[in-house]
Amino acid sequence: MKIFIDYFLNYLQTEKDAAKSTIHKYRADLEKLFEYLQVTDINEINQNHLRDYLNHIR
Repeated sequence: MKIFIDYFLNYLQTEKDAAKSTIHKYRADLEKLFEYLQVTDINEINQNHLRDYLNHIR
């Protein structure tokens, strides 16, 4: 999953000119999400997974 996180963060930095603090926060949040989901294929993630995660962090 790291490759997807890196790709997205690179997009934020190069295309959106996001601040370093924003990129750092996004990285931390995305790493926590993928750690919680424990999936190896990003295509396995669905809306229910994301709802479960949002309930978990509340």
